[in-house]
Amino acid sequence: MGIWALLTKDLMPSRADLRWREPWLYRIRLRGDLVARLMLVASGWMMATAALLGIFSVSENPGGIDIAFGLGAAAGLGPVALFLFFTKHVVSGEVKIIDGVIQRKTQYTGFSGHWTKTACWDLNVVDPYQLLTADATGRSFHLLLLEHGDDSEVIGVPTTVDLPKLVAVLGSQGSGVTHAEAVPEVFLKRVSLAGALVALVVSGGLLAMAVVGAVA
Repeated sequence: MGIWALLTKDLMPSRADLRWREPWLYRIRLRGDLVARLMLVASGWMMATAALLGIFSVSENPGGIDIAFGLGAAAGLGPVALFLFFTKHVVSGEVKIIDGVIQRKTQYTGFSGHWTKTACWDLNVVDPYQLLTADATGRSFHLLLLEHGDDSEVIGVPTTVDLPKLVAVLGSQGSGVTHAEAVPEVFLKRVSLAGALVALVVSGGLLAMAVVGAVA
């Protein structure tokens, strides 16, 4: 085995029985609350901008409206977007089945840093696996549901993955694979659209008043 082959051994697709990248934002798409999340991100931006304009109004060397919007994005939009789109509960990951184990590697961000997490499940621990196909849900991806004791997990599977091969690999250690009837409720909890709308209206009103005060 050459040096390059040795160094890249873990990256070679041939080592894994199957591997894939989970669909983008599939957990949020399952919840159906993308619009509410975007509204909250916009609310955070407007609220931070309004606060900065208020500070500028009493400052001896005030910044302009453009500066307030720019800093508002960093102070308001950024943190809210991180919380709603990049935390460990909603990010997609890289999945591979190798050496009798399912591995799911995710990278997520919090207010204090960036982390990588690898979750592993032995193939013979879960029995049965539950598969919810794209045809059954009307979505553009499949779902693999894992339940073990009180723990449950959902893994997004793109439609490019060979489902018969996936079923065969999952069953290679003696576990069965069944068709799920529905997505468990724990994976369907939504951000309140009404709450997001209220936040958007309130932050928009505060921003409008702050802008009027800044140009008056």
